[in-house]
Amino acid sequence: MQVLISLARLQEAMGGYEGYCLECCEFTRDSTEPDATGYDCPVCEENKVVGAENLMFTAGIRITEEEETGGGILAGASLGAAITTAMMGGTLDTETGARLHEIHETVCRDIFCGGCGHILDTHKSVLVEATIDRGDTGIPTPLILDTMGSFVRCGTCWDKQGPGLKAAYKSATFAATDFRDYGPDLQLKQKAPPVKAPKAPKVANVRLRSGENCTVAYSRRFTEHGLTFFIHGEQGEWEVSCWDTGMRLNTFKTQKAGIERVQGLNEKELRDIRGAISLHGGLNPSVKGGKS
Repeated sequence: MQVLISLARLQEAMGGYEGYCLECCEFTRDSTEPDATGYDCPVCEENKVVGAENLMFTAGIRITEEEETGGGILAGASLGAAITTAMMGGTLDTETGARLHEIHETVCRDIFCGGCGHILDTHKSVLVEATIDRGDTGIPTPLILDTMGSFVRCGTCWDKQGPGLKAAYKSATFAATDFRDYGPDLQLKQKAPPVKAPKAPKVANVRLRSGENCTVAYSRRFTEHGLTFFIHGEQGEWEVSCWDTGMRLNTFKTQKAGIERVQGLNEKELRDIRGAISLHGGLNPSVKGGKS
């Protein structure tokens, strides 16, 4: 399957430092250099995010000068035809397919979001079907629900306004079909697992090789090659330090990358570390407790 991305969308992503996930087939990450590769995706958690500039050289991606509704569409078929094909092939059930068709047709017709006024994008829009209990005369009916039983909003707009509408009109039922829940093959995406709250960092007093004493708040401690290492810092800038020598090894974008670097230390590097311990002695006392 080939994915088309318009040149205008690519330029927008490059200017906004957006990262494109090759697993999700979407722009899912912010703060991504245009020439980046192998960054972690906040949605699928795979290291398959590339910078927008790299999309020009990525297999399966084709950049087109034609403006299309949505940042990426199935090559060789319009989105409407692709939805119909998915329904016929059993990927989408009839009701869901009809709702996705309604989103796409509304976007093509109206262009602008009725909530915020921004340009609509089919792939990022939501169809909201509102049902009101007309027998409950004590609940006022908003004008939009008087005139339309269903309406389309951009996803960002609905994310902000939806909770307020549901809270204000408890006798109304809102059923939302979110196009963002469907991938480029029109299959329902797997929901990302909930993000676990990070553990509170532990604190250790460390003496560095320079003789400087400092306090390090670390998020993880692990042992490799008979040596103890600490990971400390923050997301995107994790430092790995050797506890036994007080030496800082390097800075890594992920904790996993730091651990893998330590695991891959070669014999010469290990000899140098052990030689420093033999010559100067271990600077820090042994650490009590298990892995954090």
